[in-house]
Order: sequence, then C-alpha cells, then structure tokens
Amino acid sequence: MATSRICDALAFLQGEHSETVSNRQMSEWFQRLSAAEIGELLTELATEGELLADSSGCFRIERAIPYLAEASRHDTLNEEEVLPLIERLYRETPHEYNLRNGWLYWLAVVGTEGAMSQWRELMGHDPPECRAGIVWPFSPLLKREGVTSEQLLEILDLSMPYPAMVACAIDLINFRFREGLTLPHAGLGRVEGLANLMGVLAQQLAAVEEGKLPPDFSSEQVSRVVGDSVALLVSLCDTVALCDYRAAEGKLRQVTELRHRRLKVEAFSALARLGFDEGRDGLVGLAAEPSVRLRVLKYARELDLESKIDERYRSAEAMAASQLATWLAEPQQMGIAPSQVEVIDQRRQFWPGFDAPVECYLIRYEYGQAPQTFANVGIVGPMVYAFEHDISALSIDDCYAAFAGWQAAHEELYEVTMDEAWRVRGREIEWQLQRLRDREFEDVQPQFAARFFGDWVLVAKARHHENQGVAIVDEQEVTWYVDNAVSVDAQFAYLVYRGGRLLKMFNAAYE
Repeated sequence: MATSRICDALAFLQGEHSETVSNRQMSEWFQRLSAAEIGELLTELATEGELLADSSGCFRIERAIPYLAEASRHDTLNEEEVLPLIERLYRETPHEYNLRNGWLYWLAVVGTEGAMSQWRELMGHDPPECRAGIVWPFSPLLKREGVTSEQLLEILDLSMPYPAMVACAIDLINFRFREGLTLPHAGLGRVEGLANLMGVLAQQLAAVEEGKLPPDFSSEQVSRVVGDSVALLVSLCDTVALCDYRAAEGKLRQVTELRHRRLKVEAFSALARLGFDEGRDGLVGLAAEPSVRLRVLKYARELDLESKIDERYRSAEAMAASQLATWLAEPQQMGIAPSQVEVIDQRRQFWPGFDAPVECYLIRYEYGQAPQTFANVGIVGPMVYAFEHDISALSIDDCYAAFAGWQAAHEELYEVTMDEAWRVRGREIEWQLQRLRDREFEDVQPQFAARFFGDWVLVAKARHHENQGVAIVDEQEVTWYVDNAVSVDAQFAYLVYRGGRLLKMFNAAYE
C-alpha cells in the first residue's frame, strides 16, 4: 500500500502541484523516501507510461531525480528490483529529452558495480541525445574514490563514437588528473591518437569556416558539428598540455589558425604550457577580445603572464565588458560575441536583494557594421543580463530601473488581472482613471493592477497629446512612458516603474 510520501511524490510528478514548488518541498517529497518506497515509486512510473510521453511530465521527473539519487546514498536499494526499472524507464524516455541524462546520473550516483555496468551499457549502446545536459551522467564520477585508469579508458572507448560524450569523458580524465585522484594521466598512452584527432577536427572546422560543406547540410547540422567539435577541441588542447606532449605543437598551431576565439585561447594556452613562446605571445594578444578576456586573464595568471597584458584590459570596466560579451556569446543567448562593447555608466548603489551596495555597470553592445547594426544595453554587477526588448532609448536611470524591476522578487510585489482588480477595489480604480482624465489622457485602456508593498498601482495604455504610451498611476503621481521608449509594452513599462521606485527607496541619492 502506498505511503503518504509516495502519494505526495506521485501527485507532483502527475502535475497536481504548481511547477514553482520549492526545493525544500521537493526534498520532503523525494529525498526522504526509503529504499522500498523508491522501488514502489519507480514501479508506479513504469506502470503509468503516459508521463514519459509528455514533455512536462519528463521535466517534473527530471526535477525529482537529484533528490531521489541523494536518497539512494543513504539507504540500500534493492538493485535486482530498481536497476531494471531505471533501465526500462530510460529506454521509454524519448531520446531528445534531458531526462535520459538524469536516469544515467542516478545510476552513477548509486555507483555500485551493477549500476555502473548498466550505466556503461546504456551509454555505449543507447546514448542520450540531449546535449544540454550531457555532463550530468559524468558528474558523480568526478571526485569518486577508487575510479581506476582502466575504468576511465573504458568510458573513453565507449564514448568515442559520440562527439558530445567523448568531450565529457576526456574532461573527466583531465579533472581527475588535476585533482590527483587518478595518476598518472589516464590518457597518456592514447595521447598521440588524441592529438591526431585534434588535427582532424581542426581541418573540419576550417572547412566549415570556409563554407566547404555538403550541399544537403542543414543549419541545425552545421550548428551541431561546430558545437561538438569546439567542445572536443577544448578538451583535447587541455589533454596534450597535461600530458606534456610537445609533439602536438603542429596540431595546436592548426587550431590557432581558426577564427573561433575560444579555441584560439585554448590552443595558445596549451602551447604556452608546453613551453612555446608563440603560445605566450598569442595568449597575451587575445586579451583585447572582450568575449574571451576573462579566460585569457585566468590562464595568464596561472602562467605568470598577467603583467604582460595591457592594464586597460585588466581594469574593472574591461572585466565587466568581458562578462557581458561572454554571456551574450553563449548558445542560449545570442550565440556569437558582439562586435563592440562599451561601458556607458558605472555606479555603486544599493540593489534589491543585496545587503550591501553593488558595483553596477551599464554596457552598450553592438552586432554587425553600419548601417546594418543592432545595439542594446546590458548590465553587469547584481547580475549579467540583457533584455530581448530594446532599451537603448531609455535614460541611464531607467535602464537601471528596468533591470532592478525585472530581478526584484518579494511577496508584496505582485500583479492581478483587471477583472480581479475591479472586483476587489473598483472604487479606487475609478478614482485612478479620473486622475488620468484630469491630466488629459485619452483612449485609456487598463491592462492590469499591481501591488507595490502597501500601494495599489494601475497600469494602462493611453494617448496623451498625440503620443501613445503607458500610464502608471499610484497614490502619489502619474508616471508616463511614451511608446518610442518602451514600445507601448505595458508589462515592460511597469518593470521600469517598479525598479525605479525600489532604487529610490534603497538609495537616498537616487534621482
């Protein structure tokens, strides 16, 4: 008979709770399950196959797996029952879902001979296809005691047909060598072959950069080839340096000739670590590139080269610009580095969610060349972020306010629909609408109401002296945002308003 904990866990997995369940609640539902209850829960999941056919169901199971895996550490699973269930659920999970990586992670956390045997079988013959979480199955092995060179090479061998996986396997080997957990380097006997692979991949990427691709290659295929090759080349550059394999010099030079900045950094760094002056000079020169500057400085410190880098690339402003450029270049953001970044404002101020003042930088960035350019403004300090929404027309103060309003979270900051607002505070809304009419606002269209600590705020689209925009009415004033600044986007205008009020509350000098 199912216990109340199993019932609660199943209710969550079946979508009967909000998707914003807290980590504490997740821990109570899953991490405290006994070995017997985990087996029963998996049996229920295997019986109820509909969850695995649904992306939201898979996502909820994915959220639960770290807690279930942690519970496995503290209790003895019935492996004869549980491991076949995990394998069955793995094979029934669609290949493209990250949940497949999660099942493998769980097996690696269990870590017994039986669990790892199943891990190797699935990874080698039915690997996950979701690259976003491919490191997940390898992470429990990073610091595990007793992992031998032979076991690491077995993992490397089964990963070789799968480019995304082999990069993870090599990173695992490199990490364990650095940490002194597996000595000597497990790849030492394979380093010549790995260096040759590096040369093949460099040639392949050079062909991509020159546009020499099969005519039937889709943009998605090109993206996958480039992503896999870059990840693997980064790992291989590190490997030849850790193995002190100076014979890889020529292959590393091939990588430095590619246009990809990150690969240039890794190849020059490897050459420098192998004792070649060309590597030191190339690494120092790359400090001028904002999207790789932070990594260059990290490697330069390790190689005692930091003093050779121009001071203008080591300033706080240069660091901030580099942080934003690096963030923008991530695949889940713009995917490429901006052509130009420039700090347009810097100030130290109190910020929502922080106890002490924070150094804040507003950074203008551009893509392309005139006249075909796209520009916007991002922030570094309390966060590294840029809106899809173009905020370049806003004032400096309003830019800060937009980011503060977006980041702020508090139980006394929330929004309600107009239907609900009319029901609970109709008289106040009539008064706020009258204030807008008194100030010659026309075509007023209320959008929503918001609670700002003790105040209620009305947000409305409107027209004022031939200008369209958003009007926000609180107990003290009417704030007006013209559409050329916020594109008549009521939600975004409210973020600017909310952030501005918060910053004024926290900073006495904020104007």
